Amino acid sequence: KNTSQYATTSQYPQDAFTFTFTPTSSTSTVVIHMTIPIALNIASAIQLVGNYAVCKNDNTVLTARQYSQQHDYLNRNQSGHAPTCQDTVMLIAKDTPGSTSQQTYKVRYGAQSGFGHRVAIRDHEGPGGAGKDNAEWAIFEYE
Repeated sequence: KNTSQYATTSQYPQDAFTFTFTPTSSTSTVVIHMTIPIALNIASAIQLVGNYAVCKNDNTVLTARQYSQQHDYLNRNQSGHAPTCQDTVMLIAKDTPGSTSQQTYKVRYGAQSGFGHRVAIRDHEGPGGAGKDNAEWAIFEYE
């Protein structure tokens, strides 16, 4: 579980957090199932686009997802509300490490090229209260 918050206005890829797993067999397949609470905050446009990925430590992308949302920026901004989109992204990655050495994986994120809005991971406390809206993952190993 990740309980830290990350935010950037920089383009993808930016590093967020890492996690490790040690396979029990060199012929194993590793499947990572992850949910990440996200937020996109806009500054001056109507389109929000964020990129999220699970990568190996050498930055090889195992799986990625782009999240996009449109807002009526003008009306919301004039009413004093900062247009924000909050959701959860699910990522499922597969790896065949070929080793019984500890494997390090990381989550990368950032704005789409050409966009300058804020992209965040775990930017808010969920409806369950503090600490209940974290990035969570399960790792399955198959022979």
